[in-house]
Amino acid sequence: MFSVLVLVAIVVVVWNMKQYPNKLERFNNQELNGIVTYIYSSTGGTRIKLNNEPTKHLIFTEYNENVKSFFYRYVSIGDSIYKSPNDDYIHVFKDDKEVLFKTKKEKPKR
Repeated sequence: MFSVLVLVAIVVVVWNMKQYPNKLERFNNQELNGIVTYIYSSTGGTRIKLNNEPTKHLIFTEYNENVKSFFYRYVSIGDSIYKSPNDDYIHVFKDDKEVLFKTKKEKPKR
């Protein structure tokens, strides 16, 4: 039984690693525009939901040196965000300020 669980875990990990480039490409090509109503951080990215869309988006950003924070720690429910397709930045509008988070364009090196 234990070996079956280990095998299933290995298959899930390998499958997720192979899906990462597809998710990254889909993120880079999409437009985001709305108010954050859901946010959840997981390995490799952050899931958000916007008020004007029924689906959750998996997004990939880098650490922001200006605000000394990661996207998932900086953004709160109620903040507005914008990203045009193939843009290098996600624009976060919070407390009458605009903060840019650089998007990741390739799979991180492990």
